[in-house]
Amino acid sequence: MNQKAQAGLEYLMTYGWALVMVSAIIGALILITTHTTNTTTFSSSNPTKIMLKGSSITENTAELLLQNITGGAIKINSVHFFGDLETGSDFKVNGAIPAFPIDITAGGEMHFDGLASQNNCGSGGSIFVLYSDAFNFERTVEIKCNGGATSSVLNACDYTTWTLGQGSVGGFSKNGTDTENWRIMGEDPWGKTTIVWEARPDDAGNASGGWNYYLPIDNTKLYRFSVWVNRTVLGANGRFYFGTTGYGAVYGVTRLSDETIQTNPYFYTSSSPPSSTQLPEGEWVLVVGHVFPHTHTENLNHPDSGRYTLSGRLGNIANDYKWLPGTTGSRHRTYLYYATDISARQQWVYPRVDVIDGTEPSINELLNGFDSFIT
Repeated sequence: MNQKAQAGLEYLMTYGWALVMVSAIIGALILITTHTTNTTTFSSSNPTKIMLKGSSITENTAELLLQNITGGAIKINSVHFFGDLETGSDFKVNGAIPAFPIDITAGGEMHFDGLASQNNCGSGGSIFVLYSDAFNFERTVEIKCNGGATSSVLNACDYTTWTLGQGSVGGFSKNGTDTENWRIMGEDPWGKTTIVWEARPDDAGNASGGWNYYLPIDNTKLYRFSVWVNRTVLGANGRFYFGTTGYGAVYGVTRLSDETIQTNPYFYTSSSPPSSTQLPEGEWVLVVGHVFPHTHTENLNHPDSGRYTLSGRLGNIANDYKWLPGTTGSRHRTYLYYATDISARQQWVYPRVDVIDGTEPSINELLNGFDSFIT
């Protein structure tokens, strides 16, 4: 071998790895920086397990490159889309139309291509990747896009403070005694194991379980209050209550239907015990009410206000409200009341208070498990 050939070979052996690394970095930068023409950014909720290596979004189509850094092989069980991110007709995972579960080796990449994005994800969106790790534990990672639009308040009712136990927790003040308010492991509406709040009444009646959660509000905005409730054991008596109130210069809120100020306002109250058309025994029901800006002039409830099961709309609620001009605070409150049958059980999960400004999860998204995926 002549000296020039030997020198060239030694150069490649010495610096070839660097050239490969530079090429890989340039390739990744091309993918990462293709979205710099707008303000959209992407992030992983657990970058120490599922790392976001690159992202791009152009002409309402998004592309993501993820890497499994859990330390073992994983199986992608399903992928769910919310907000401005949707599964398009050309959606592929690693170059193929997804057929779940998808095996990903340790250190392996997940290339999501052909994602449909409304307005280049201008109002924000999420992809929830549900996977099983090497120990067969079910995990969830959220890949979130933010196009610069942010909600004035993102679920002001923070149930992530719930821990196993009794009585009050976080900002949730108990309704009734400690022994009537339990937080236990249970199943949410989609069968996922999570912490649920359970009312276990004594025989005294009156306050028998539930909570009050206080929060600041802006009386110029429309708010949606919601909670999932399940009367797991009907019992002989006990009413379900779901309501709000207003605090500030004047106490209360205005009922839309008759323009009267209410100091003890409820969106919905069941009979004692609830009928099968109100709260079917053993079935999760999403109850939704709205409070409008103080300048609102119509007297009809919001079209999304009502009661829902996973099958769709179950029925209406009684009342929506509007803030008073001096209102600065409110309360998310839901109860079991007047139960003297100690066998009765009522559970709640995923309480929410959302500003309705276009960045909140829709009713369909709540029914499709928005909160179940992010917890």
